[in-house]
Amino acid sequence: MTQTQTARQQLAAALRAELPDGWSVLDLDKVPDVITRPTVVIYRQSYAPLPAAPVGHYEQTFAVWVLVAPDAKDSLLDDHADTVTGALEDIDWTVWTTASRDALAGTWPGFNITVTAQTKKEYDA
Repeated sequence: MTQTQTARQQLAAALRAELPDGWSVLDLDKVPDVITRPTVVIYRQSYAPLPAAPVGHYEQTFAVWVLVAPDAKDSLLDDHADTVTGALEDIDWTVWTTASRDALAGTWPGFNITVTAQTKKEYDA
């Protein structure tokens, strides 16, 4: 990881590169006001040092939300969740472990996908 981008920003950039055109990937600390296209929202849930690694190595856990508009069909949400888990599998420094149907902020139907990544803090020379 570099100091100019957080792990969350790097995960968002990697997902933008893997997902089809037209998707919205947000790495901001806010819930969308409107959803008009497939949307992914990323939150860092936790991080901890890796016990067997040198100082500056971490395991980070993210909530990667796949969201659709409230009036969208269930099959559309299922398809979008499959697309995102497929994209995550193509990012070699992430592992997704569970995808649970839920509603972000009680408003936006979606899947909450738990993603872990092992990262290393980079230091200036």
